[in-house]
Amino acid sequence: MLAILVLALALTTSVAEGDLTLPYHGVISTDGKAFWVSNAYPGPGLTYGGFFYAAGIEGRGVFGQSDGSSGIGVKGWAKNTGDVENCGGHFTSAGERGIGVYGWAENTGDVRNYGGFFLADGNRGIGLFAMGGPGGLAGEFAGDIVITGAGNGIVFPDGTRQTTAGGGDSGSKTQYYAIPSCAFVPRRPSIDWYINNGWVGGETPGQPVRFLAPIHLPHGATLTQFIAVIDDKDPTQDISLHLIRQSPNGGAWGIGDTLSSSGTPGQVRIESPELAEDIDNLKHAWLVEAWWTTPSNPRDIHLFHVQICYTVGTATP
Repeated sequence: MLAILVLALALTTSVAEGDLTLPYHGVISTDGKAFWVSNAYPGPGLTYGGFFYAAGIEGRGVFGQSDGSSGIGVKGWAKNTGDVENCGGHFTSAGERGIGVYGWAENTGDVRNYGGFFLADGNRGIGLFAMGGPGGLAGEFAGDIVITGAGNGIVFPDGTRQTTAGGGDSGSKTQYYAIPSCAFVPRRPSIDWYINNGWVGGETPGQPVRFLAPIHLPHGATLTQFIAVIDDKDPTQDISLHLIRQSPNGGAWGIGDTLSSSGTPGQVRIESPELAEDIDNLKHAWLVEAWWTTPSNPRDIHLFHVQICYTVGTATP
């Protein structure tokens, strides 16, 4: 009440721009500001640019109306751009059935309007964040929820992304399948090779070597990427890797881009582009092939392991 009296006294005893006096019912403006209050105090503590109070049963502390074609009834702007947590609008409701923010798009015509519209421009922006109290809900909807945009959906705490209907069964989850070096075997028995301390390599300098390892993915999965961890210290030789899809009649062909250690000396992780290969174990078997020419120092090139990235629906084992 004291703050109200102070504001009232200041407005009645000081001539404001437009010669404002209380009670104020008219529209007095010389530069587009019918009512302007500025509090320039920069010190600590809670301050108000304006404080309004309505005690009635249906009282409105602030009522804003704009008749312009792009008008805004009430606008809040927290303009500090520093590493701060500020709010363009902060609303509190203390009632047992209180509503902190109530939005109503009242045009009942054949139009698309929004009771609430939220936008976050940041690279990791969140348009709307909701948190329910103990025993409460973060959100409750009395109508359909529409998700737009290719690939968009609902992401659950376990990482499952549901982008199609089906109660979660058609959602997808990313998994990884690791192939250790000991799973690789030479393509031909004449190859001189070794396996030691978690890597596999050729043994005879100048000899081309090729290694194969099987891939076991669940039926119905989608292979999205393959990754290799290799060591290549020889500037004249590279390791190359290939994904192979093999048909029942023995025919085989590679899919996706071939991985290569070219231009990446030392121990590195090389990754394929994004893939989208459906796994049908009734039609194909899958292999990964690695090959290179054994350098003068055989220990300069070896393969550690391969990872296969794939997605599965929640109903896929």
